[in-house]
Amino acid sequence: VAQQTGSLQGQGIADGHMGMALESLGEYREALEYHQKALEIAEQTGDVAEQGIAYASIGSLYDTLGEYEDSLQCHHNALAIADATGDVDAQATAYSYIREAHRRLGNLGKAVEYQQLELALAEQQGALDVQARAHNNLAELHTGLGSMEKALLHYQKALTLSKNGGHPEDETRALSGMGAIYQKQGKLSRALECHQQAIRTTQHYDDPVGQATHYNELGNVYLVLGNFQYALQSHCSAWQLCPEDDSE
Repeated sequence: VAQQTGSLQGQGIADGHMGMALESLGEYREALEYHQKALEIAEQTGDVAEQGIAYASIGSLYDTLGEYEDSLQCHHNALAIADATGDVDAQATAYSYIREAHRRLGNLGKAVEYQQLELALAEQQGALDVQARAHNNLAELHTGLGSMEKALLHYQKALTLSKNGGHPEDETRALSGMGAIYQKQGKLSRALECHQQAIRTTQHYDDPVGQATHYNELGNVYLVLGNFQYALQSHCSAWQLCPEDDSE
């Protein structure tokens, strides 16, 4: 209909919708073609907002396909448009994808840079959940870079924010990360405390899979300590919570 009426803008929107539909069906290459058509039309009509949407959609597809260099290029284009238009939500989305692409490519320093930009936006907006997630991401990136003390600082910030904001998933993620670092540092009593606290948190919001994960982590610390009875009890508790999962 859009083509028949000669409405380029309508045709572009239709192409974008087709791209989204194909993406939901897992037809990523075909989805790319439609989003690229939508981008071409948006460029022809000078619709900057639609160009930003198209670049973000194409970048997301490249990310899904594991083509991270192409993903970076598209999300940088989307970011430039978001910066020019002052679209804070689009900026945050672009920062997130750029950070993840750099992480996947092993560019951890660059990933830290863009995660910090995303964190700054979240702080401006007062979004505690996004801040907690950003600090957890930064902690994991710094762990990958070997900066354990920086990682611990970010995990501690994530822990405080997640407690204040009522986000238990971010809380247990921080506790798990801290426990792993303390174990590497030989601070085993602290590692035990972190994993025990994570177990208590998962019990409060009824997450048996999370509980099992933290029981296994707790059991591993007990093994290092040579406390085999407690290690066995912890691993048995994990198995009882998820008996169908024999991967551990």
